[in-house]
Amino acid sequence: MIGSREKLCKLSQWKVDQRVFGALEGTGLDNLYTLATIVGRNVHDNSMIDALVRHYDVRDRCFKINNQNLFFGLEDVLLITGLPVEGTPVIKTTTNIHALENLLGGVPESELKDKSNAVNLSWLQKEFEHVPENVDANRFSCHVRGFVLYILGTVMVPSLDHVHVNLGYLGCMSEIGEIKKYAWGVALLSHVHYSLESHLKRRKKAIGSHLFFLMVWALEHIPAFVMEFFGNELETYPSEFPLSCAWGKLFHNVLSNRHKVRDFNRHLEHLWENENSVTWQPYMRLADNFLPEEIRGQRRMGSCRVILIHPIHRCPLIFHRPDLCPRKLGFREADVTACSPMLSDRTRFRSWKLHLEEWEKLETCFVRSRLDQQETNLREGGAKSGGFENIERIHITVQEWPEAEITATAAAALSASATQVVERAAILDVPSGSIPVPSASIPVPSTSVPQDVPEPAAHVPFASATQDVAERVAPPPVVDSSSSFIKNSESKDNPLLSLPPPKIPIVWPPDGKLSLEWVRNLMSTMDWASRNLDLKKFPDVFPMEVFDSLVVSASNILHKEANCIFVDRLGLESTVVVVGDIHGQLHDLLFLLNDAGFPSENQLFVFNGDYVDRGAWGIETFLILLAWKVFLPKSVYLLRGNHESKYCTSVYGFEKEVLTKYGDKGKHVYRQCLWCFKCLPLASIIGKYVYTAHGGLFRSMAAYPKRSKRKKRRRIAFDPQLSSPLSLGTLEELKKAQRSVLDPSCEGSNLIPGDVLWSDPSMDLGLSLNTERGIGLLWGPDCTEDFLKKSQLKLIIRTHEGPDARDKMQRPGLDGMDNGFTIDHIVESGKLITLFSAPDYPQFQGTEDRCRNKGAYIVLEPPNFDNPVFHSFEAVTPRPQANPFYDFEEVADSDQKLDFASMQTSP
Repeated sequence: MIGSREKLCKLSQWKVDQRVFGALEGTGLDNLYTLATIVGRNVHDNSMIDALVRHYDVRDRCFKINNQNLFFGLEDVLLITGLPVEGTPVIKTTTNIHALENLLGGVPESELKDKSNAVNLSWLQKEFEHVPENVDANRFSCHVRGFVLYILGTVMVPSLDHVHVNLGYLGCMSEIGEIKKYAWGVALLSHVHYSLESHLKRRKKAIGSHLFFLMVWALEHIPAFVMEFFGNELETYPSEFPLSCAWGKLFHNVLSNRHKVRDFNRHLEHLWENENSVTWQPYMRLADNFLPEEIRGQRRMGSCRVILIHPIHRCPLIFHRPDLCPRKLGFREADVTACSPMLSDRTRFRSWKLHLEEWEKLETCFVRSRLDQQETNLREGGAKSGGFENIERIHITVQEWPEAEITATAAAALSASATQVVERAAILDVPSGSIPVPSASIPVPSTSVPQDVPEPAAHVPFASATQDVAERVAPPPVVDSSSSFIKNSESKDNPLLSLPPPKIPIVWPPDGKLSLEWVRNLMSTMDWASRNLDLKKFPDVFPMEVFDSLVVSASNILHKEANCIFVDRLGLESTVVVVGDIHGQLHDLLFLLNDAGFPSENQLFVFNGDYVDRGAWGIETFLILLAWKVFLPKSVYLLRGNHESKYCTSVYGFEKEVLTKYGDKGKHVYRQCLWCFKCLPLASIIGKYVYTAHGGLFRSMAAYPKRSKRKKRRRIAFDPQLSSPLSLGTLEELKKAQRSVLDPSCEGSNLIPGDVLWSDPSMDLGLSLNTERGIGLLWGPDCTEDFLKKSQLKLIIRTHEGPDARDKMQRPGLDGMDNGFTIDHIVESGKLITLFSAPDYPQFQGTEDRCRNKGAYIVLEPPNFDNPVFHSFEAVTPRPQANPFYDFEEVADSDQKLDFASMQTSP
């Protein structure tokens, strides 16, 4: 029989002062002490623990019983213990003597463990259990820290000798109010799995801590265990928060009878004989408000595949794999016959890089039919297999602990795509606050959806391409009486008035499927909120859980798209609308969508980047575009602009906008947006003949020396005096570029993303470095001709330059952007166009300083989609009053003279 070193009873011996207990309210740690006082010495049943541990699989971190999996994960920890499972990672740091003096009032050397940074638990109890009546604030904080260390050393992450606790955790308690921000549940879960692995590998009779929580988990999932304990006396399962305390009250008398022998192994051997032998989703009985409000949204962590960092032992890493137990997520069992061969490769840690890469790419095949609890005849593994692709990790950079970038600090949604379409789309039946599963098959509305929009703007066709480059004159836009220019938002022709009245707050659809009505409501709500609500009320309109669901769903779609996407699902009834820079001008975007007609199966949109910064409504603009992307992923394409980066958003206002509108949650929102920016593709090919990208063309990296296996590639710096000639890149090279960076680099070996996002055209022949911007290239008409000819294209549409940039960069021969577009190059093989869709730009300049330009979008029509029609439009006026989120008078104009040396690139 297995032994244990469960120390809940030791924790109950600390007579905690109510003032200290109150200071820990909301951290979840107070629940552990409450549990200790309830169960006392009657902590667990050794026979149950012995039966469970015998079936623990170290490789997959789950309990394997008759080749079936039972998974103990983050959702279980959250509901059973009440400890938060999302937040700042708990990782020990080095603590010096000065820190000990400040945080604990000093520690005698005699109480420190030899040659380690650990202190005796008995000394902590002796020193900090009794709190004087008139204790000052600093000393009181020491008492709180001492008690937290005692909890960690007895229950949470006990040391091997169970006598000492590491003082490195004091770094999590420098400010008492910050304790609640840490993911204590992640630390506990990682230590549970670490303890089980250590026990099985070392073949020791005793095991570490947390056994009571495993007991509660087993009782929740295995009804036979409940019958073994309580017989027929237990009519309903407890439903009080946290579940460990509720079960603890029931255990008190049962566990006192230590002489009764219970055969749990027998129950496990017959566990899968019928459908009712396991309760796959036991927590469905819990009310929506079961969890406290501050951690209610963390329940979504249960459906996330992430890596948990152990707070003490950084290796081996703990892989949180809920996909190994699909029924717990609402799926039928997996048919693994169609899985990747790497499933059978069980060699661990032969190479950390290879191991991590392999783990990320691992696919587990699920039956995509809905698990109907009313069905009685479920057949195991007999249905068609579907795809359940990777759950993406959200990288949260914690400066103090670089390793924490791969810890469970943010949730990600289950991927929507399937390798095969089978039966009905599976929908996770998840509670409020969780991230639902986006549909694998999103319905596309008919193009006949009625839209109350005015007549389109005048069509401006191309002039003949037979003109010589030197004699090129771009045709001016033709505006007639049928123009849809809007000069006042109260005009009877204003299409914004056709939007339905808003329904707030925005609620994520229960089935995870967005509809046209949902997206239209989002648009009208954003418009209404911008005119009627204070900025800080934005979370009341678009709650955090809805934000997470939308951004993660969109990121999963965008991440799977290629660097250069091919928009080739076109027919004779199709049109493609290309949109340039928007820069947070929400109301002009709403007008554009109404004027052009909403996206549909036959009307596709390609947005060319720069959705945020400078304008006052960047987050609203970005969310609307993401909603269209999730709703119609094959009809709406979002490319990356240079402002979809960490550096630009920190300079031009988007970061401050997000922090202002979301308050305490602003940092999380901003990080999620940065992750989504990294997922955006760089370019598109429309039909066969049209290339679009934000900046434009890019250099070839083929001429640079390749990295050998033992030597690092030579870094390539931005040097205006570069002696070696630059050569033009190809679409094949673009496909291989590494786009997933926070900021595109201006030096190093990954220069193509920076070129695509930052480059500009010129009338000077050749390819040269863009010294005015400090990143990217300048290319002439000869380069345009070369790129079009070699790529078999006829048209390049790029954006990136507004009227202010054209005026100040002073490149002779290029026309201004007053009409929202120019034709920059006309060559033998085709043309180069610059497009800009933000009218009356920039927003916050005085009337005399604004360019009063028109915005424009382009419509491409069959059969070849290479003969663009321009639609120019004026700004919706009057704009709602708003304050700038950046110092537009001090910040460099047009992205010039920026401090690119401070750009932080990250993979």
